[in-house]
Amino acid sequence: MSKRVSLVELTLAAGLVLCAPLARAQVDLDIGELDNGSSASVEEREAWLFAEAGRHIKAREMADAILRKHPDSYVANLVIGYVNHYAEADFPRALFNLERALALFEQRYGDSPDLSKPWRWHATLLKELANVHGTLEHYSERLAFIAKFNLLYEPDMIADRAWPLMKLGRYKEARDAASAGLAMLERPSQRAIALNALCAIEFEAGNDGASYVACKRAVDEGRSGGLEVTAVDLTNFAESSRSLFKLDEAERIGLEASELEVSWYGNPWVELAELY
Repeated sequence: MSKRVSLVELTLAAGLVLCAPLARAQVDLDIGELDNGSSASVEEREAWLFAEAGRHIKAREMADAILRKHPDSYVANLVIGYVNHYAEADFPRALFNLERALALFEQRYGDSPDLSKPWRWHATLLKELANVHGTLEHYSERLAFIAKFNLLYEPDMIADRAWPLMKLGRYKEARDAASAGLAMLERPSQRAIALNALCAIEFEAGNDGASYVACKRAVDEGRSGGLEVTAVDLTNFAESSRSLFKLDEAERIGLEASELEVSWYGNPWVELAELY
């Protein structure tokens, strides 16, 4: 068999496949293989679905109950790690649980995909570990998990490499990763990640003009492509506008960002305070 397993979307959320049978037809696998790819107990599946649906308290309660009976449940550890990361902002504990989940999985099934085993959980764990390392600013570790994911699964995480490369001061490689993401016309989410990364890369590199162009393009393409434009996107754009003394635009965009829902690391009020 090929060492790589083809998925349709980068999100790799096993719950999405479990709750939406039609999604299975979008993966180049037989239904029987897919059942193995996401197999778990009913309780484990439900806990993961609650976590992904934002029902974090219920998800944690279910995962805790599973672990009392089955302390070697990698799915329950995944659920608790996910909740710690996205709901409780307890990033070190999230890393602990996700690392334990991966160790439990690989002790049982090995560290490479096998279509006769629940490989979807393995793919999800690699992606979540990459994410939590990024949140903890462990940029080399994030790159390592992205590399492992790309070695074993597809579609590749391409533009996702740009931000950690930038944070490591590897600007040329960061630009190359973002450019590769921009070239993926069939994957709008990768283009969005790439444009936001370019916005930050050029700002960090001191290229204010190029940063402004990239930040504006990220917002414009997001809107025209039907993608969500978040407070983070608009705050970045407002900051780049201010760097070029486009103060009216910076205020307008910052105020617009302040009316949106709170989003990851986006604080338009700080930008507005600095502007004023």
